[in-house]
Parts: sequence; C-alpha cells; structure tokens
Amino acid sequence: MEGWIAAAIAGVLALVGVILFALKKKPSGVAGPAPGGSTTLPAKTGGQVEPTPKVEPTPKVEPTPAEPPKGPTKTGASGAKVGKAAADLADVAAWNLAASSGGLLLKAVESGEFEEPTWVELSWEGLTLEVGAHALRAKVGGKLLRLPVSWNQTVAICKMLHYCPPTLELSDAIWKAAAVRVGPVPMGDFSTPEKAKATSKKMGLLEYCAAHNANVDKAIEDGEEGQLASTEGKDWILSKRNLTKPNAATTYGWHELSGKPIQGKGPDGKVPAHDGDHYDQTQVLRPIRRKVKRANGTEGDLVEELVARGLPVEVVKGLG
Repeated sequence: MEGWIAAAIAGVLALVGVILFALKKKPSGVAGPAPGGSTTLPAKTGGQVEPTPKVEPTPKVEPTPAEPPKGPTKTGASGAKVGKAAADLADVAAWNLAASSGGLLLKAVESGEFEEPTWVELSWEGLTLEVGAHALRAKVGGKLLRLPVSWNQTVAICKMLHYCPPTLELSDAIWKAAAVRVGPVPMGDFSTPEKAKATSKKMGLLEYCAAHNANVDKAIEDGEEGQLASTEGKDWILSKRNLTKPNAATTYGWHELSGKPIQGKGPDGKVPAHDGDHYDQTQVLRPIRRKVKRANGTEGDLVEELVARGLPVEVVKGLG
C-alpha cells in the first residue's frame, strides 16, 4: 500500500514538471492551447507573422533656384531704345573686309548694340533740335564704325529710336552748325565700265566701310570727339522726290569744305537715281530726335512740324 502511494506521488510530480517545462518553452505572443489542441497565432495573412516593413527616408527635394529678375529694356523718355557707351558695345559682326556691310546697323539697333549719340543742340527755323555729333555707329570686330544704311533701313531705325531723317534744309543746317568740318574723300575707280562695276561691288563691303571711317576719323582731332562733325557721309532725306515712283529714295549731301554738296538737289518731279534698298559706304544715318522745343517754350514733334510747314504727309508715313 505504501509503495503504491509513493509511486502515485512521483507520477504527479513528474506531470507537474512536464507542464512547467512546456510553459517555459511557449513562444511570446502565442496563445495557449485552444480547444481541440491547436495553437492560435495572431491574425496574419497565410498564418505567418509579417516583418515590420522598412520605412525608406523621404528623399530631400532641393528647392528650384529662382530665376534672376530680368531688367527692363533700356528706353528713353519717348519709350524708344537707348544705346550704350562705345566701350560697352558687343560686336554685331566679325572683322572680315570681304563681307557685306549691309544691314549691320539695323541689326545693331534691333539688338541694342549701337552707340548712344552725343547729343548737340541745333537752332533751326524757330525750333531747338537735338542732333547726334556723329553718324550712328556700332562695333564690328572691336572697331567702332559708322555703318551704312539704305533708305528703308533708315526709316525702320528712325521709327524704333524715335528719330527723324533730315530734309535737305536740315542737312545743310547741320553742316553750317558743325564745329568740326570733314571733307569728302571719294573712293574707287569709275574710269571704265569694268572698273566702275568692280568699285560698285566694293562699296557694299566692309573694306570700303572701314576705309571711309578712317578718312572721316582723320579729320577729327583729339578732344573734338564730342563736338558736332559734318559731313560724315550722305543723308537719306525726306523729299517729295520719294513720291515719284514706288520705293524711290533721295540722297543728299557729303558737303565739301566750301559747303557745296557732292550729291546736290534734284527737281522735285525727277525720279531719284537710287531706290530704297541701295546702300554704300557713304550712306550714313545722322541721329535727329523728333522731340523739339519751339521758340515759345512748348514742345513739339519734328515730323509734325515738317508736315505743318508743307512736307506732304505721304513722305513721312513710314515713320509712325
């Protein structure tokens, strides 16, 4: 009897040991035995414990650099473009004497790469005008040049810059008022038709343009750069002759030191020799501002003043 009791006690102790061992081995987070003897896992897809997903760091977004503010186009009181000091000009073309000089001044004005004139007051017929001391200039290959223009280009530039082309009388008045007199230096050989043809071709090249500028600059002494100089070439002028046929253009001037122009006046009814597309090294643009002051102190527009004095409005219609 005592032996049986001892054996029963020993069995109970062994069972308790097994239960305690099982409890120690039970994994954390796993429920105890469910009815039916199965173990219930936390609710996960497929009955498996999913690992915590790795959170990637948010990529650093660099701020978009702000564009620098764009400066306004440089304009004068009239809203027209204003040029630059000669030292600040960029070239409008490379230095190539065999290249055409045509269209370069228009290109310079359109891009704002033209020299702002030194303005000189001129009294004329009861008006006070402002005219440029020199013909309009721009840089080619680092050299400051009076670049040639056609009549059509003259009109386009004057419209953009609020200038007025001269009349014959204004061209003469500028020569008379000039502090620096420049005599003409014709170039080329017109002695035969063949030589005349070759010369005419060169007159449209930078070779002749550069030579013409050198001749003009020789006549301007150091210290005279800011003074009114005339003449530096021929003027495309406002004239009734421009109405004699479509695209007609009248040129005048290139005064000799005596005051007599090489290119004189023709009859109003005579068709000019050139059309509106012609240019050569002698055809330059003298800046003349449209804004004028009358003798009574009021301000006016030179184009309107010329029309009021008898110039047909058809002559100035392209100036705006």
